[in-house]
Amino acid sequence: MLDEYQKRAVEHMDGPCLVIAGPGSGKTKCIVERVFNLIKNGTPADRILVITFTREAAGEMEMRYIKDRGISGVRFSTFHSLFYHILSDRYGSEKIAPKTQKEKENFYDRLGKSVKELFSKEPDALKKWRDRFSYFLVDEYQDINEEQFEILMLLAGEKKNIYAVGDDDQSIYSFRGASPKLMLSFTDYFSDAVIIKLLNNYRSTKRIVEASKHLIANNSMRYEKNISAYSKSYGSLYVCKMGDDVTEAEFILSKIKSILDSSKEKTVGVLFRNRYQGAIIKELLLMEQIPFYTGEKLPDMRSGFVFKDICAMLSLSYERGSAEDKLRAKKAFGADYINHLNILKRISPYAGVNYLLKGAGYLSYLHRLSQGNALYEKELLRNADWVKSRFLSIKDKNAFFEMTGDSDEREAPRTDSRVGLYTFHGSKGLEFDHVFIPDVNEGIMPSLKSGEDAIEEERRMFYVALTRAKKSLTLITVDRRNNKKMYPSRFLGEMQNDEDIKDY
Repeated sequence: MLDEYQKRAVEHMDGPCLVIAGPGSGKTKCIVERVFNLIKNGTPADRILVITFTREAAGEMEMRYIKDRGISGVRFSTFHSLFYHILSDRYGSEKIAPKTQKEKENFYDRLGKSVKELFSKEPDALKKWRDRFSYFLVDEYQDINEEQFEILMLLAGEKKNIYAVGDDDQSIYSFRGASPKLMLSFTDYFSDAVIIKLLNNYRSTKRIVEASKHLIANNSMRYEKNISAYSKSYGSLYVCKMGDDVTEAEFILSKIKSILDSSKEKTVGVLFRNRYQGAIIKELLLMEQIPFYTGEKLPDMRSGFVFKDICAMLSLSYERGSAEDKLRAKKAFGADYINHLNILKRISPYAGVNYLLKGAGYLSYLHRLSQGNALYEKELLRNADWVKSRFLSIKDKNAFFEMTGDSDEREAPRTDSRVGLYTFHGSKGLEFDHVFIPDVNEGIMPSLKSGEDAIEEERRMFYVALTRAKKSLTLITVDRRNNKKMYPSRFLGEMQNDEDIKDY
């Protein structure tokens, strides 16, 4: 069943059309149904090209189309795959295959440029591909870059049958050359374009929709849209303040356990601005043997030299150290490291970590190691802070050896787990019943970037994260991080136009 906005989008036939599809508005459904509508009205399936940005998304959309309609023949592709086939059709796959490591590194970046050069030099090649397809449907149009747009224009030709589906408020890939400006200037290129807005959010409850709407309205570079929640449930939005990132992670863990215990169906997402923020919650989930899935390469703090140096000293103090531990201890703490071992024997592992960091001069060692590189020193101090937090629950040497003997190979496949850990970028296209967003603080979100365009993209990233939540959304700020005073993000104030935000 289609709503009034989706029906308009599906029934559009010829000429350029921009479908502005907000979060949870059913854009994939519209694309699939529109393809079927074109075929029903006489368009051969093989004359339709659907383009998206990842192989996974293209594959999932094709499978959904075949499942819903049982018809094959439509071409589902990524831009890179399309460009590759255009070039290999003209030159042969052997000729265009990268030969050197440098060519391999730049291969995908050069595909678009090579296609433009081909079409410029050989009009017959352009005509061949222009004649091959009559309709072009582009998913996630807000992620298109100028080169891809120019080739799309060449392929569409005078018919201009470009059907672009996307959300300018979810444009978060400027580092790949994407910009919402291309989407916003659609009518500059196509004066006769039809603009359709999908305004029903079928994913999130009213409270989440309203808060995210208040937030994104602070951006100036966007289409105005008044999205409404289809759900009759009001839902929950919580904002809470924690002392530091360790307390924050423990709080999130307790809520995850409560949610999982209450139902075998509910899903949880923990979303963060950068992958380093996921390290502590990842470790806590591993400790509690709670399976989780992630598409991110989350930091493994245990594999870092800071964790290994501290553990080496503790192992030696308990007379269980190895030759490698002795080498580490000597390098980090000097030839007189043995003097520190006697102190470590008499105190708890947690007290031992504190002693090593400050009393034994390990933090000073990290400062010297950074050689004036402030970013590197910040990363090292972050690792040291994590090690300290990791030892909070380690009461004696038996607990220490049990902890260091644990295997980190306990991440469950997605089908077996209900907890997802993702960056804002990685969470795009996903949804969870309950979402937790840690570190909603200035300097993290938004990050320390300058310039209004950068702030607007940070706001869009936060908007993407907020709109992953279906039933409840929990935002957490911390008072201190890495021993530094932190302040709540300006984004919280932009969301709080109501009086009913709940505190835990």
